[in-house]
Formats: sequence, structure tokens, C-alpha cells
Amino acid sequence: EEAQAVCEAFDAWLENTKEIVQARIQSDPLEAVTAIMRLKTAVPSVKEFDEPLAALKANRDLSKLADLNKKISALEQRKAKGRKISDLKSLTQAVDKFTESDNEATQTAAASLKKNLSSLAAPETPGK
Repeated sequence: EEAQAVCEAFDAWLENTKEIVQARIQSDPLEAVTAIMRLKTAVPSVKEFDEPLAALKANRDLSKLADLNKKISALEQRKAKGRKISDLKSLTQAVDKFTESDNEATQTAAASLKKNLSSLAAPETPGK
């Protein structure tokens, strides 16, 4: 009975995780790569995300956007510590270039980063 309960809990977790990963593929391609890799590490037998993962990894724009995301995250951490942030204009311009892409995953990731940049800049706007 205990083994069956563990198996049922695992199956429920796996199904939930697959749904989350699928949603991230659509809504946040940058996070989707990480989520798929975590799932594959936890459960190597899961193969249903191999094709989406390969497509996401093959998208060179996403790796560039991932680098921009790291810079944005660093600025968010600086801001959280009360430090002055800069370079928002150049980061915004860099992200804007990707919003015009023909690739849907690139557009989605760029839109998400643009939203992060907007929220990062928002509190400073009234002072200008």
C-alpha cells in the first residue's frame, strides 16, 4: 500500500510538472529550457520534451536573450540592495531588436524581458 501511494504521488507530481513545462514552453521559452533540463535530470525516461528542447536550444536568439536576462537579473539584485542601476536604455534597445523576430519563441522571450525591464525602470520614472 505504501509503495502504491508513493507511485501515485510520483505520477501526480510528474503529470503536474509536465503541465508546468508545457505551459512554460508557450509562455517563457527561456525558463522552459531550464524546466525541461530539471525534469530530464529528475526523470531521464521523459522523452516528450526532447524535440521542443532541441528547437529551443537551436534558437540562437534565445541564447542571446538568456545573456540579456542575466544582465537584467543582476540589475534587479543591485536595485534590491538599494544600489543605483544603469544601462537600462541599452538593454531595452537590445531586447527591442528581438521583439521583431519572425520566431515566436524569440518574440515571447523578448516580450517577457521587456516587461522585466519596464518594472525595473518604473519606480525611477516619476523622478525624471
